[in-house]
Amino acid sequence: MSSNTSPTTYDFRNPSHLYKENGIIKSQKADMLHRNTCHHCRKENLILINNVDYVRWAEGKEYVQNVFSWLNHEDREILMTGIHPQCWLQMFPYED
Repeated sequence: MSSNTSPTTYDFRNPSHLYKENGIIKSQKADMLHRNTCHHCRKENLILINNVDYVRWAEGKEYVQNVFSWLNHEDREILMTGIHPQCWLQMFPYED
């Protein structure tokens, strides 16, 4: 998936389940675009997810890692908190 041209947008990596149809990025599993904002840098996040799965998770019926097992842990963190990987490392750096 090509990145949004806006410098204020963090776009997820290209998961293997994405495909291009008529110039539009689609997914075998995802059917909606979820947007939220990183609390650290204020950049917008975009994650492709499944609407039915989102409702199950948002209503507290299932854990995020079970509902969105097809997303990687970084994308699930973006979904839950809005914090993308670069800011997570800035906020919580590894200590030796």
